[in-house]
Amino acid sequence: MKQQQRIHKFRQVLEYLHQTGVLEQATVNHIGCPEADKIVDRLIQLGGEKLSPELLAEALAEAFDLEIYSSERHGTPLCKDEAEKDWLYAKHKLFLTNPFVSPAVRGLLNSEVLAKMPLKGYGVLQVAEQSGARNAKQYKENAHGVAAEKIVMKWLTDAVHAGASDLQIIPIGGNSVLIKQRIDGKLHPIHEWTYKDDEGVSYKHLCNVILNECKQVTGTFNRLIDSHFKIAGEDNAKSEVRVSMRPIFIDGANKPAFFLRFLGSGHVRTTKIADLKVLENTARLLQSITMMTDGLCVFTGPTGAGKTTTIYTILNEIHRRYPYKSIQTLEDPVEQNLQGIEQTQISNGEDRAHNNGLDFESGIRSMMRTDVDLILVGEIRDSRTAKQAMRAGLTGHGVLTTLHTVDALGVIDRLADLGIEKTQLASWLRFISAQRLVAKVCRHCSQEVEASSYYKHLKHQLDVAQKVRVANLDGCAYCRGGYHGRCLIMEVIPMDSTLRKLINDGASTYELRAHLKQDDNYLLLEDYALQLWLQGVTTLEALADIFGYAWGVPKHSLTLSDTDNHFSRTADTDSYCLSARQSNNQLSHYGERK
Repeated sequence: MKQQQRIHKFRQVLEYLHQTGVLEQATVNHIGCPEADKIVDRLIQLGGEKLSPELLAEALAEAFDLEIYSSERHGTPLCKDEAEKDWLYAKHKLFLTNPFVSPAVRGLLNSEVLAKMPLKGYGVLQVAEQSGARNAKQYKENAHGVAAEKIVMKWLTDAVHAGASDLQIIPIGGNSVLIKQRIDGKLHPIHEWTYKDDEGVSYKHLCNVILNECKQVTGTFNRLIDSHFKIAGEDNAKSEVRVSMRPIFIDGANKPAFFLRFLGSGHVRTTKIADLKVLENTARLLQSITMMTDGLCVFTGPTGAGKTTTIYTILNEIHRRYPYKSIQTLEDPVEQNLQGIEQTQISNGEDRAHNNGLDFESGIRSMMRTDVDLILVGEIRDSRTAKQAMRAGLTGHGVLTTLHTVDALGVIDRLADLGIEKTQLASWLRFISAQRLVAKVCRHCSQEVEASSYYKHLKHQLDVAQKVRVANLDGCAYCRGGYHGRCLIMEVIPMDSTLRKLINDGASTYELRAHLKQDDNYLLLEDYALQLWLQGVTTLEALADIFGYAWGVPKHSLTLSDTDNHFSRTADTDSYCLSARQSNNQLSHYGERK
């Protein structure tokens, strides 16, 4: 058995024994994996009196997906060739050799044959046969497990085919579970499943199916899990599924809820910046990023805002235009395989030990010793990674990375909080960008209206002639509730000399924003968003979902001013000011239905 696999199996056994109360968490965290032939003895030593042979056998069987012998299920023990002695049965006892040495289950031996053979393998266990009632229950649960797997896989494939980015499986009380899919950024209840819908299949069976796919210990649900597995997507392409499990309190008890996110084949694949269908000025700035030879470019935005798609598009564009450049990535996880680009998947947390300790910081340090031109650091999460990424940028490598901030200018303070000096930021930051995804209004069933008459709650109306679109919430054959697909809202800010001086002098985010508002070449997020509204790409209501109640909620006043382009609260009312600089920017293509 390969060392990495052996360590993984050993950790599974330890986790099982922790969940059953045999081992303390501190022991599980600090014990190293012995050599294969010493593992069983080490487990017996650690477990002491708490560890019965039956319990150890269950832990090993769980980890290796082995089955403990049951005469009620298997009938009379079978004779096997003497060469196959991985587990032996005699007189209602099961003799199991160390599965870390002999992982395969090859047969059962008749007691008459056993007397003539020596037991081979290290650390032989003697396990009492399970009771008939327990075996009958186990047999039924195995059958129900097959049925549960079909149910879960149907939910997964239905979500992939529907183009969902997320699938949620949420207990809602009683015997019911609510299945939700996130499509075009909105969470839709799809199906309410109850235990009696599939007789004999319980929610526990469904949970165990998902945990088994993630190679996690099954049967224990009162814990947090972050894991992943792969399923076949469209055209049999493998789609990565990120899984988070956490218990939620309902009906007086904790029950596990699952939050699954589809990566890889579920994403729109873009190979050119033109495929992003952004405003023309923004497209030009993204093209400028592809020519970056050193320094740092930081992309921000919440989870699900499309950062990975944008960055992969830029990497594809760079490889297409400059095939002689060496591009290397560090990702957690790798979401798509990019041709001509060396991608490395790193691990963090509990998986790090299984990936030779590779994390973002050590990965950057390793790449800097190679002849690399451009490095993608999947995410800056701590000060060590931030400093290493900055060091790479100032030693002649281009670095693309992501960070979690509200907008692009928030990158300055966030990196400063992580220990990067503002003088370094002023010198080596090349671009900062923020983005969101907003739903596109359906062109087939939406209506065109005059903004001034339809949005009467606006404190100061737009030009009477201004036309905008409103969604038909009943939807049509081409959409779901008036919207279909999503498009980018994006701000890309290149560092000019004035910005560099302001950052070096310690200017606040407010002062930096004031500088940007004076330059018509920059579109901040809210400016870009209003451009999409005025062009009929989206609606004010969809923008309200992204930017908050100030955008289009009737009970609040909304001011559109020609003199300001940032929304700010007025002192005497519960209203906001909002404006957008008019621009000749147009979407080069209107996103048609795919």
